[in-house]
Amino acid sequence: MRPLLHAILVTTLVSGCARKREPAPTELQDLVEFLFMNWEDDELVPEAIDNLGSWLATNVDDEETNRGFQLQPLTDEDVSTVAHPDRDLSGLIGACAGVRSEFPIEAHSTYVPLPDQTFSNPTQYKFYERSLVEGTASGFEGEDTLRTLNTIETSSFGITIPYELKKDYKWVETEQERAIFARSWIEDRSCNKDGEGGNCIEHSYSIDMFYADGSDASLRMTATWSEVDTSITLPEATLVASLALGLNNVFHATEKFLQEAAAE
Repeated sequence: MRPLLHAILVTTLVSGCARKREPAPTELQDLVEFLFMNWEDDELVPEAIDNLGSWLATNVDDEETNRGFQLQPLTDEDVSTVAHPDRDLSGLIGACAGVRSEFPIEAHSTYVPLPDQTFSNPTQYKFYERSLVEGTASGFEGEDTLRTLNTIETSSFGITIPYELKKDYKWVETEQERAIFARSWIEDRSCNKDGEGGNCIEHSYSIDMFYADGSDASLRMTATWSEVDTSITLPEATLVASLALGLNNVFHATEKFLQEAAAE
C-alpha cells in the first residue's frame, strides 16, 4: 500500500470511527460464546436466544449497544464444533452490536437465500455469491434450516482478500418469541493474490440473531470475531472499530434493501 494512502487511512480511522469501544458486559460475552459453540443444540439454543433477546430488548436503545462493544477472543472450546484453521485464537479481534429493525423477522428471511449478497454491505463487499448447500429458498420462509457456502471478496483499508465462508441459518421457536439464528466461520485461511503479500484472513467467526419484537418489527444483534494479517499495522482500537462499523453498515444496508422492496 502506498505510504500516503496508509497514513490517510490510519489518521481517518484513529480520529474518527476508532473511538475506543467499551468491553462487552460479562453476560453478553458469555451468551454469544455459548451460542456460537452450541448452535446445533436444539435443546440449549432456545433458552439462550431468549436470554440474549431479553438483554437486547433492555439495551437496544443505548448508544454503546448500537455503536458496538469489544468482545474477548473465542476459545478453542468455543470453536470446537466447527472445522477451522489450525492457528492460535489469541489474535482474534471481536465486536458486537445490536439495533432495532422496522421489519419483522419474516421480512429478513426473504433476502437470506439470495445468490447475490453484495447488497448487504456494498462499501466492503466487492463480490459476495451465496450457494445453498442444504435447504431451499422457499422452505426457509417458514421453518427450514439453511446451510450456505459463500464466495466473498472483501475490502478494508484498501486491501481486498477473497475467501470462502460457511454460514448456516435456522428458525428458533422459544418460549417468548420467534427468532432466526445464524452462525458463520471459515475452514481455511485465505490470502490475496495481488502480489503485495502478507494479506490473509486467518480466522473468521460470527453469530447473527433476528429476534421478533411483536409482529411487525424485530431486534438484531451480530457478534463477530476475526484475525486478519495485513501488510500494514493498525491499532487494536482501529480494528475493533472497523468490525463494529462493518456490522452497522450491514444493518443499514439490509434495512434499506427491505425499505426499497416494500416501496415497489
